[in-house]
Amino acid sequence: MQAPRLLVLPTLLLVVAAIAGCGSAPPPRSSDRGPAPVRDAGRGGAPAGQAPVAVLLPEDGQFVGAAGAVRDGILAAYYARPAAERPELRFYDAADPYKTVTAIQQAAQAGAGAAIGPLDKAAVAEVAIASLPIPVLALNQAESVTNPAANVYQFALSPEDEARQAADRAWLDGHRAIAAITPAGSWGDRVYASFEARWQALGGQLLAHSQYDAAPNDVAAAVAAAAGSDEARRRQEALQRVIGRTVDAAAEGQAAALPTLFVAGTAPRVRAVRRELRGFGPDTVIYSTSSAWNGDPAAESESGLPAIRIPDMPWLIGGDAASPVGRSAVAAAIPASARSPILRLYAMGIDSLNLLPQLRRLTASGESFDGQTGIITVDGRRQLHRKLVWLELREGQMRVLGFDAAPARKEALPGPAPTSAPPRSTPPPVMPAGGTRI
Repeated sequence: MQAPRLLVLPTLLLVVAAIAGCGSAPPPRSSDRGPAPVRDAGRGGAPAGQAPVAVLLPEDGQFVGAAGAVRDGILAAYYARPAAERPELRFYDAADPYKTVTAIQQAAQAGAGAAIGPLDKAAVAEVAIASLPIPVLALNQAESVTNPAANVYQFALSPEDEARQAADRAWLDGHRAIAAITPAGSWGDRVYASFEARWQALGGQLLAHSQYDAAPNDVAAAVAAAAGSDEARRRQEALQRVIGRTVDAAAEGQAAALPTLFVAGTAPRVRAVRRELRGFGPDTVIYSTSSAWNGDPAAESESGLPAIRIPDMPWLIGGDAASPVGRSAVAAAIPASARSPILRLYAMGIDSLNLLPQLRRLTASGESFDGQTGIITVDGRRQLHRKLVWLELREGQMRVLGFDAAPARKEALPGPAPTSAPPRSTPPPVMPAGGTRI
């Protein structure tokens, strides 16, 4: 196993230290492949009595881009602290998932008191069943492991969690019947299964479920299936035969027949679904997951589309002007992060370092951590869950609804209500579309 690597930043990330007012940063790396191996990296600035932290991320392979974003988030959190409060960080290559357990054991033997990583599911599955001498904050979830090791905590930006929150939100807003449109494939299947299970547990009615192929551009067939348009057309034709005259579909109720949907997928595909739904009336409301939003609503792409409600992390939505690890600060240090398709992983890295001293506390019932990625809690299997902020995109504007905003409908409908997360105050600004700072 190679030695841990020195804590070093790309040149642009040095700006984080200046923004945070935390003193000088180490020199930039000498090559794009990373710093040379060293021992006891950063020990001079580590707090007395605080053990080093091992960070296990791949340095090549298919996850190297994601690992880079997480790493830079960890480093942003590191430099946001006063120098006297920064733990020593030791980076290990975790490109081979089947050597990760060995790497953690070696890091512990070298004095590490905790570990962050690994990142991919295969490695997390290996770590989750291992007997480890130090706490490990894994950056994914191993769904197949039913009894994870006591020292392993699993932190993922889980779309399944987001789908369950979408069901909760629709229920709190007063809806009791909903149709679902999701992409074909394992991701869409997992998201739909989570939404369906939560919606049915709440007592909601699932009107229809249709899938679209992620490859072609046409989503009209999936929308038509979810909307039940074939059945509506048959009802319309039958009514016309009885009364002997043409019946307008909108007057017959087709346009108002589908006020609520759950639509999952990437931002372009969900936007395509919304374009197909423009004829279903102004009361149509769509719920989705964070993947349906790229972080910056654009007027030209939102105009005329039905409203959509999306849960996302505070780091992406909330005001962060005063935060040394906020979205604006990270974008100033790493301009590429502002438009990165994996920009949420920077916030995951920030939370990863800040969560380490909180993990034991979070295992107690009712405890939570107010993080950049959400209000974080830990369940009995030591899996981390995030309560997210809700936003609404409507007619080219973004409105922040908050963590637990009041239901959109005034009438109180019977039925079980989802459990609320600890309260957190979030201002409800209305922001023009097309802005680059949210």
